[in-house]
Amino acid sequence: MAFFIKWFLLYTSGFIALAMLGDWFDGVPFETKPRLWQCAAAGLVLTLLRCWHPDVIFI
Repeated sequence: MAFFIKWFLLYTSGFIALAMLGDWFDGVPFETKPRLWQCAAAGLVLTLLRCWHPDVIFI
């Protein structure tokens, strides 16, 4: 399960970075993009981590 989470986080962060770079090359500044906690994939990962490790505080 930890292997899946590690690769899921890696691919998710990679796709977010590519999407932000694509918008940046189109002339859209980074500030207009949603923050990481507003991303559905990142929110799901943070929720799962919160369920497995409730004593750890995530931003």
